[in-house]
Amino acid sequence: MKIAAVFGSVGPYLPKEYVERMCQAQVVHQWHSVEVFKVSGGAIGIVRTSERYGAIPMFFKSRDGNLLAISGVPTKLGQLKAFLYQIVEMNTAEAFQALTEIDGAYAAVFWHEKEKTALLVPDFMGFQPVYYHRAHKGVAYASEIKAFSVAGIVPVKPDPAGWGAFVVFGHTVGEHTQLAGVSRLRGERIFYDPENNNLTKERYWNWPQKQVNITYDNVPIEPIVNCLRSDIDAYKEYGVENSTLLMSSGLDSRLLLCILDEKKIPIKSFSVQQPAHFFGAEGKLGQKVAKQFGINDAKLSLPFTGFEEELASMQYLIMNDVASPGLSLFISKVAGHIFTLTGSIWEGWAPGNIATQFTCKSIDDYLRSKWKRSERIWGGAENIFTLDFLKQMQRSIDERLQAEIGLCGNDDFGIKRFFLKNRALNRTTPNPLKVYSNTVIPFMPGLSKEIWNNSLRLPPYQLSRQKTLSLRIFKDVYPKAMELPFCNEQGLYMVNSTFGGVNLHPQ
Repeated sequence: MKIAAVFGSVGPYLPKEYVERMCQAQVVHQWHSVEVFKVSGGAIGIVRTSERYGAIPMFFKSRDGNLLAISGVPTKLGQLKAFLYQIVEMNTAEAFQALTEIDGAYAAVFWHEKEKTALLVPDFMGFQPVYYHRAHKGVAYASEIKAFSVAGIVPVKPDPAGWGAFVVFGHTVGEHTQLAGVSRLRGERIFYDPENNNLTKERYWNWPQKQVNITYDNVPIEPIVNCLRSDIDAYKEYGVENSTLLMSSGLDSRLLLCILDEKKIPIKSFSVQQPAHFFGAEGKLGQKVAKQFGINDAKLSLPFTGFEEELASMQYLIMNDVASPGLSLFISKVAGHIFTLTGSIWEGWAPGNIATQFTCKSIDDYLRSKWKRSERIWGGAENIFTLDFLKQMQRSIDERLQAEIGLCGNDDFGIKRFFLKNRALNRTTPNPLKVYSNTVIPFMPGLSKEIWNNSLRLPPYQLSRQKTLSLRIFKDVYPKAMELPFCNEQGLYMVNSTFGGVNLHPQ
């Protein structure tokens, strides 16, 4: 489900008129449907999408006229449905707290009719994309950026900080989007009182304290695996009968395969070849491993070509609000195939990002390695933007980066925080949570507070680029998964018998 809401006044039209336009702007498939609900302080709209495959509703209305609308895929260890029915009957303060006690990726809009107050509560990290515009006398929320401009809430005006970051990193940095006047929430919850035009925004989750005496080499792995197991159990409440694992030849999808197999959850698998990448080894190995684990329906597809490829790429760009340079990315080709699926998909984003380590000790070194100041990069931008705006972009990204460094810190923990709050939230999580979710429900084990509270206290720095934690899990818990090679950007490799070691050699 996607959401849109306006409280107070954001322009010359009534809130319901704006919300209707915002919802229509977020429709992708013909089977998507729109409903808009007027409340005394504004309006809330929903776009019904892939939640139709699940047993848990994402919209609730109380006896007294309270409304609760949720985008994303929240979880609560098998108790979610009952909990959401309870929340819609709560007062504002109770709902404000209760909505922070959910796991998974979600963004919830709540209106209390008697108290005339509105809430927007995202998940603790801000995994689920949700955006807002603060007007002089009101506020607007939506699941997609384009909803604000299509509805006429903001003009089509580029944000120099958003586009500056896009040129440098291939994604936005901080709260800025590419559309001026529209910001992304990154885990902050918002309280709004339309009568007094009073808005407060606050974080409700704090990053865990550093713990330098425990590392990826010695942290107990069983609690981390148990968190992933619990997350998978929580998704069972959705009751989706038709589930597909997106299967590559990397560490992350293979780990999910192991746990799903362990829990005897029936799944299909789907792999896409990348012919230019080691002769399609990634997709072929993904299918082979799936069959090794007894998946009979293990599909392998070639990427689209010609007109179908162009169409899939354009659809991908539209659905992710041009959040990444998708025309050249293989992910747009994967997304094109996902449009043909039904039910749910299992996606391995979280395990890989939990295990990500960095070879830089300071965020300054990390940014120097990523920041492309070359004339070629900015020269290309000169063909698109005016010289004055280009200077604004360069100045704005400098200012934005300094602000982010101040927020994140300058050590290796700061690198991890910067990586998650910027690249992860603005470039990679939108793929399952904003693109795939138009068609299927994205199940992403590893989005609970517990697993991140445990993993984010570990020092992210290490000399090599090995994912030590993932390799330890395979060696100690799922050794069967090591029998076939893996494939990454460097090529094929086997995990050897040495603790946490990797040998790279041709197969």
